[in-house]
Amino acid sequence: MRQERLDDREYVNSLDAFGMLHLIESMPEQIRKACRFAPDRTLAFSSVPRAIGVVGVGSTTVCAELLSSIADQHGTTPVVAMNSYDIPRWVGRDTLLVFISFSGNTEETCACFAQSLENSCSKLVITSGGHLAEIAVDNSVPVVRIPREKPANRTVFPYMFIPLLNAAADAGSIDRSYLAVEDAADFLANCRGSFGVDSPMESNIAKKVASSCSGRIPLIYSGDPSLRGVALRWEYQLNENSKAFAHSTWFPEASHNEMVGLTGDDMSHEFAPIVLFDESAAGLSKERLNVTRAMLKQNGNETCDVPIKGNSLLHRLLYGVFLADYVSFYLAILRGLDPHAVDVIDQIRLGAKERV
Repeated sequence: MRQERLDDREYVNSLDAFGMLHLIESMPEQIRKACRFAPDRTLAFSSVPRAIGVVGVGSTTVCAELLSSIADQHGTTPVVAMNSYDIPRWVGRDTLLVFISFSGNTEETCACFAQSLENSCSKLVITSGGHLAEIAVDNSVPVVRIPREKPANRTVFPYMFIPLLNAAADAGSIDRSYLAVEDAADFLANCRGSFGVDSPMESNIAKKVASSCSGRIPLIYSGDPSLRGVALRWEYQLNENSKAFAHSTWFPEASHNEMVGLTGDDMSHEFAPIVLFDESAAGLSKERLNVTRAMLKQNGNETCDVPIKGNSLLHRLLYGVFLADYVSFYLAILRGLDPHAVDVIDQIRLGAKERV
């Protein structure tokens, strides 16, 4: 059986030429390291920002959604993902914009940063260098420099997210007492063994979920809006690591028009619904989730239910991100693919530069 390949370290290593699994496994250490990153100059605030805009694409959008969930429960400031070539008109003096680009050359992020220089908003840049860092330094904008030791930005997610989290706390937008980041790193380190290659299929949830997706289109549903950023991370990692089309959304929104289309589609057997849920959740959201699960099952779509664990919201968000990375890696192995390569993105970037 193909699933047995996931327990075969020699086979896994033969496809993982870049060492993606090692990078995934190192997330707890990356979190601890990222806790020490700081801006090269003081980011001063005369008052708590009215809004925080997180500017960037891909992993940056996930960072924004995770921070937004934390702000919703433990903050005073709304957080907005900005993943376009333009900043919104409402951005002004009482707004903090955080520009995140691992390479420092992401064209959308650089375009927005250039626009922001004509705006009185507060600014912070998180990057490993590139054009973005150069312009920021020239304009005395604080920069958090992150290591460029790993070429794939999706493998060093904490390097981008933890400085963003700290910036929101420094601005007074989030109560820092809720951000036990080092404790979250310890929690993930304790989970690591159960996700690894040496943990067999029958007791490894990451391998089981990957196996359930094999040959089908993953539909990732967050059982709670607070996990929407986690669901998005699953979608993006399945896209890039597994080279698989995936779709994500969250409840209760997912239990409205989307269910009509899914249950009425004669291709429904080609989908693999994955439900990410918080075991401690209760109330109307849980009831709606259970009813929808039953409806999907009746339509022939048995859900793969994935508990998102942790004693705090930050624990659960980072646990969900960590698990997504393993699942997407294992699905790539099942498909016989190198989880690191993203040739299509490289071609799009090259084509965009040639047209300019």
